[in-house]
Amino acid sequence: MCGSRWARWATAGLKSQVGIRPFIHVDCSRITEVLGQHVFGMDKNSRNAVMAEAISRVILHEWVHIASQNPAHAREGIAKPSFSVEELVPDFPQIISRGR
Repeated sequence: MCGSRWARWATAGLKSQVGIRPFIHVDCSRITEVLGQHVFGMDKNSRNAVMAEAISRVILHEWVHIASQNPAHAREGIAKPSFSVEELVPDFPQIISRGR
């Protein structure tokens, strides 16, 4: 899926009468599906580093919704609605060079 957009990988707290509640659910299996072919052949530490960076970016994206109390997305940056693998893990080239 390199370069493509992908389906929902996380959700911020459900919107209630008091706004978006402060909890985040991350679908790690969905992130793993998307990263799968890109981490094939990496050692365990490198795979863990890629997954940690991806999860961190997903949580940051959802935290923007919580902190701003705004469910809308932006056209660019961390608040955009979806990410390519390269956007989700910007340090991918450095991690690859360390882990193969």
